[in-house]
Amino acid sequence: TVDLNGHTLTGDPAVAASYGIDNTGGFDNITVKKGGIVGFEQGIRAMGTTGMTLKDLTFSGQTSSHAIDILDSSNVTVKDSSFALPTVFLGPEAIRLESVSGVTVKRVDVDGGFVGVNFACGICDGSEAPTNGVVKDSTFLNTFTGILIANSTDASVKRNKISEGDSLLCGFCGPAVIPARGVHF
Repeated sequence: TVDLNGHTLTGDPAVAASYGIDNTGGFDNITVKKGGIVGFEQGIRAMGTTGMTLKDLTFSGQTSSHAIDILDSSNVTVKDSSFALPTVFLGPEAIRLESVSGVTVKRVDVDGGFVGVNFACGICDGSEAPTNGVVKDSTFLNTFTGILIANSTDASVKRNKISEGDSLLCGFCGPAVIPARGVHF
């Protein structure tokens, strides 16, 4: 258990591969709780873990990557946490989950960001394991996409509030304005 006890980890989001909490070693049954993570390219990054719980956390200052990025894992819970991110095209995502089974995201508040919660894929050709689980009782405000289900065979989205999505200008698309999306498959 990493109990931040109300303290904040602070880093520079411009430094590539900087992580506030790094569990790319795949340690199991990890809990991170009760504090803030500001800056860093990614606030929390984990790979190959089972039983990870992230709760009572605040995230801000991620400008180019993800506040939480978890890959190839199972039984992951993110709850009772908040995210304040800038909304820019292909910018930061609050929670990115790639090839993760048994996901529970509940009671999170996301303000801004390119995507609030992403059930993601890397190359998106159907060869990757899906991300399956639930996103519930959460609020998404000023995001481009509140919830993105890019790769899943069993996703549940219930009792969420998604509002005031930000449409974005895509310079290399035309230029074109791309409308905001609440839940996108």
